Amino acid sequence: MDQTAARQALGIGTGQMVLTYTGVLDYTHDLGPAIRALGATHRTDIELHVVGDGQRAAEYRRLADQAGARVIFHGRVPHREVPGWIAVADACLAPYDTAVFSSGELGYATMKIPEYLSVGRAVVSVPSGRVTSLVSHGDTGFLFPNELGNWMSFLAEMPSRDRLHEIGKAAAATTLQSWDDTASAYLALCQQQLRSVPQERE
Repeated sequence: MDQTAARQALGIGTGQMVLTYTGVLDYTHDLGPAIRALGATHRTDIELHVVGDGQRAAEYRRLADQAGARVIFHGRVPHREVPGWIAVADACLAPYDTAVFSSGELGYATMKIPEYLSVGRAVVSVPSGRVTSLVSHGDTGFLFPNELGNWMSFLAEMPSRDRLHEIGKAAAATTLQSWDDTASAYLALCQQQLRSVPQERE
């Protein structure tokens, strides 16, 4: 989807630097460090658009107000509108909190990141679990621990919109598994398990 057309449709300035997060506002995702950093660095040229709802929504709204960060909360939107909110972005966030997983590492196969990559958006996430096989730091996105100091450094050295656009084009070329690939992998695992089970004799 064309970024300029998407921004015009949603009333967002075509010259604005936009970061977007889409998804549930829960405890596996932590927007707190990014919001605090936006306020602390006084980057009024950067907006964070949060599309989604969840148990931490009120907490994040209070935090944005206290920090003086430019964060626009859109709440839950119809699924058909989500691609437009991703399209307006210069970079998309997947700020996982690895501490909530018992292993200390992202414990599930994220769908958010492949969606961002497939439509040509630079991804900002954490170097943990499956993410490291999806995002190449500096090439298709940026990976760093989801902590305030790291976010402040990132925002202070934020690449230009033109550079983020180039990273987005590289992101769109990422080889991703299809649903057929996933189904085939599950089938292979099932067949492997069945072969290991002793067969009952008639």
